[in-house]
Amino acid sequence: MEAFFVMLVPISGIVGGVFLAWSGLMARQRRREMLHIERMKALELGQPLPDIPPDDPSGDAYGNLKAAIILLFLGAAFLLGSGAAEEREMVVPALICGFLGLAFLLIHRMVPKAADRPRVSQAARNVAALPDSTAGQ
Repeated sequence: MEAFFVMLVPISGIVGGVFLAWSGLMARQRRREMLHIERMKALELGQPLPDIPPDDPSGDAYGNLKAAIILLFLGAAFLLGSGAAEEREMVVPALICGFLGLAFLLIHRMVPKAADRPRVSQAARNVAALPDSTAGQ
């Protein structure tokens, strides 16, 4: 019976992770469907098309910093736990977490923030989408 509970922790972690990923993908898909419906309705009514909010590939501006802090403290906890128990088997996971935390910290410092990135207005996108009238001349 104890083996069942030992296996329950990683199984629930995997199932929970898959569920979180699935729910995030479904929320993004629903958001895109709503934008599509809004644009189709505007076309039907002859109104100007609303701006499409740009997909921000970097996501949360502080997401990398959060991940760095979490991983650094997790690595420190592994290292302190292995030192307190006088076992060296947790040193490798501690170093992995620590170096991943440092990598996320470097990424956070290197990636430009949303305020620093240039914005392209909807008008500029519409002008760029127009066909070139001088192509046939």
